[in-house]
Amino acid sequence: MRGLKIGQTVAILSTSGMIRVSIRQSFTWVLLGVSLLVTGVFAEQAYFHWAESPFWLRIIFAWVLASTLVTFIYRTLGEETIEINSRKVAISKGFHGWERRREYEIDHCRELEWSEPSRHDPGGLTCKVRWRRIQFAQGITEDAGIQILAELQQTLPDVAQKICSTPASKDHFVSLGLGR
Repeated sequence: MRGLKIGQTVAILSTSGMIRVSIRQSFTWVLLGVSLLVTGVFAEQAYFHWAESPFWLRIIFAWVLASTLVTFIYRTLGEETIEINSRKVAISKGFHGWERRREYEIDHCRELEWSEPSRHDPGGLTCKVRWRRIQFAQGITEDAGIQILAELQQTLPDVAQKICSTPASKDHFVSLGLGR
């Protein structure tokens, strides 16, 4: 079922003192068609049963349809950018001029790692910022996660030493030894 696979394009750009990772979703035409067909069938059923539906069910129909369309558009046209330098980690999620940007100080970050996907979690990169865990680069493969961490280690070794280890002990920091 090659036509139904969802993938991501991960581009890593490293300059002196900064790493920039851009992640874009890449869908196949088959998956786009199936998604639009399912959404269309749901919209059609909601339209034809609108008059006899109770008010609370109308609200649910409208909410599901609107959130599905917004999510679909964002997932197909949106982009996530991660910038890491010696002072901060900046995570931006953008869609044609609309951007949501979060920034975290490097001194507050620790335990950066790739997390494996599970039934309720798409996986990706996770990092502890103070007392909470943030997740970004959702859905990337393990190879892409290792490539990002290896590039971080090669370009910014001091930053990698800080954020890829726990505050109590930095002894477990392991060099990935991946060549370019």
